[in-house]
Amino acid sequence: MLKSIHIENLVIIKSIDIEWTEGLNVLTGETGAGKSILFDALSIVLGAKANASYIRHGSEKAYIEATIQPGEATKKWLAEQELTDSEQPDLVISREITKSGSRARINGILVNHAVLKDLSNLLITFHAQHEIRTLMNNSTQLGLLDGIAEKKHQDLLNNFKAAYQNFKELENSLASMQISEDERERRLDFARFQFNELDEASLDSATEDEELIENRNLLSNVKEIEESIQESIDNLSGSFDDSGRGQSSCVLEKLQSTLSLVDSLVSFDSGLEGVKELVQTSLATAEEACQQLRRYGNGIDADPETLDRVEERLAVLASIKRKYGPELKAAIELRDGLAREIEHLENATEELGALEKKLAEAKEKTLTLATELTRKRTSLAKSLEASIMLELKDLGMEKAVFKIEFEKLDSPGPTGLDRVEFTISTNVGTPPKPLSKIASGGELSRIMLALKTIFARQDQVATVVFDEIDAGMSGKTLHAIREKLARLARSHQILSITHNPIIASVADNHIQVCKEQSKKETMIRVSNLDESERLNSLAQMASGEADQQESLNFARSLVDAAGQLKSTIK
Repeated sequence: MLKSIHIENLVIIKSIDIEWTEGLNVLTGETGAGKSILFDALSIVLGAKANASYIRHGSEKAYIEATIQPGEATKKWLAEQELTDSEQPDLVISREITKSGSRARINGILVNHAVLKDLSNLLITFHAQHEIRTLMNNSTQLGLLDGIAEKKHQDLLNNFKAAYQNFKELENSLASMQISEDERERRLDFARFQFNELDEASLDSATEDEELIENRNLLSNVKEIEESIQESIDNLSGSFDDSGRGQSSCVLEKLQSTLSLVDSLVSFDSGLEGVKELVQTSLATAEEACQQLRRYGNGIDADPETLDRVEERLAVLASIKRKYGPELKAAIELRDGLAREIEHLENATEELGALEKKLAEAKEKTLTLATELTRKRTSLAKSLEASIMLELKDLGMEKAVFKIEFEKLDSPGPTGLDRVEFTISTNVGTPPKPLSKIASGGELSRIMLALKTIFARQDQVATVVFDEIDAGMSGKTLHAIREKLARLARSHQILSITHNPIIASVADNHIQVCKEQSKKETMIRVSNLDESERLNSLAQMASGEADQQESLNFARSLVDAAGQLKSTIK
């Protein structure tokens, strides 16, 4: 339920706050006072398109904030989207419009337009004159028909949708498999050719080429490496000169000599024990390094044929990468994928037969459920036709004939085998025509009101907006609309613009909108009327004069009659 809305610098609104209540909220005011701007603001904060043209002249930005008491479905949606505000129970939606664009927030969290629209569908239904035209959409009409059904019908509809989705998936799978035998053989031969070439390459590692390049660099520089190793060993452990005597200036001998000297010093000062340990560690490390260098040198493969084999393997891998790469990883993945494709193509005939059988079963199930859905809908349509004609009779359309026409589709679609068309005849002797052929917005408004009255129990949206639903109505019809709105207001929060005192008299919250102009600017002011102000407003709406006793008496009689009406509604 909408609790309040705050608007700043929108069109000719400078700054206003409006409090809304449960039941019927009526907005009244002179033509051009700005009532529709308030509903525009509500549409914008809930995701309608808005641009810089909505910003009040002389301002940098417009701002709208709506506070809403969320229902259970909305709370669940907010929790799923992680948009719940644990610090306050109400839902706060805001929209800021600047000259460069707009930003929307839900509970202070910035959201995109799609998220905001999803939320708005749970909160408010708009029935302005132009939005009532959605009633003419065939898919909307089918949704309305399904919407009045009980749980068994909804379960049937859900089962059909699941069966239809399974059927389409199988149909797509079969289409991808249904290729000619020649095409299958061609694809199989090509897959085998590629697989054999990749398989013969024995690709076991995605990094084999990198390892071989490193190995090639080693084998190409064997002589230089061996010389460096030998020189390193000589530096560490010494070597023999031409006379056969070893060199004395090697690292190991010097470390050994140093260790002996430090050891003798420790006998004089134990504080050098740490230095002794360091020298011992260095000596052990140098000895280990010398041994590892010898082992590494002994293990070097200096055979020229080894280098030739590495070069040959690198050439094979380069060819594979050119054809199937650019990396070995891609070639390996392709090889494995080709193995699966070959298996699939070799077994295609058997798999195709099994899939065709599954598809036939899925089609039969889908058609069976669709046929049952049509039967249920046909029965629902008869009931809805009768209910709507009763409601239209109350709304001054006694001669109206409302019919729901069915057109059977050639094959099931996402909603079944049915295309429905709401038709109506408002004149005796005239055959029913589609709602899209109705020129009168007033007639469409009454049909929508009739539908909303019927669907009130199924409708999960808490707030319904009507923009001048009583336009062009008079006499008995106005009293009927008043009663319908009063009844609907027991299950929904209703926001309605009206120029008629009969409709306004049944309001639970009467909001008056007026436009004030000065030499410098035009502003809209909004006020929630108390009982005395409300009587004056109704009197002025009835006669144009708020202070004439006759007008006030008439206004009071309207309020009393509205009170009696509401007391009879359960």
